[in-house]
Amino acid sequence: MMIEHLPLDEETYRKITKISYLEHIPLEKLINDMLREYLNVYFLSKKIGYALISKDVLKITFENTPEAQVLELSRNIANRYKEAAILLYGKPSLEVYISLIRSFVKANGYYIEFSKKSEVVEYVEGQGRQIGQEALRQTGNDSSSIHNKTKESTHDFEVMIIQFNISHKFSQFLGNVYRILLEEFCTINRFELTERIVLYEYTRN
Repeated sequence: MMIEHLPLDEETYRKITKISYLEHIPLEKLINDMLREYLNVYFLSKKIGYALISKDVLKITFENTPEAQVLELSRNIANRYKEAAILLYGKPSLEVYISLIRSFVKANGYYIEFSKKSEVVEYVEGQGRQIGQEALRQTGNDSSSIHNKTKESTHDFEVMIIQFNISHKFSQFLGNVYRILLEEFCTINRFELTERIVLYEYTRN
């Protein structure tokens, strides 16, 4: 969709055209990217109460915040993400949440990665009981009888990894915000966090 004759004041136009020239980005694309980032990042930041602040200050602030308060902050911010999803997209969905997470993470210079994995799981026929590979190894000479009674099932998982590199409590804060959002539409099979990264392994409901 083209919006013709978009009014821009002279100073704004001069700054945008300079960026377009220096970064070798077509002017139309640059303006479109800026508007998208405003909607997906800055509008969202205002809605959920975020402010621009240095990573060093974030690290010190969260290290001095009690863990119970960090978790309460996560719940509050997750609710504000939901409100922003409704304002921007009409209603929350997994795709909407992932779009908001991706935009916010990239705008703040963090790293995000998505992938998929499959896992073969063996079950005892007629018993609904899962047998892990370690259990099969421990059966010794009787393992063949167990193998004869088992069947395999392939489970597909989606994986999201976010790298913050700030502090463990900050990873805990935003990690739990995104966990709360994902749990509306997914079953989280694995959730791990460290000072550097947060990992989610999930299946869609």
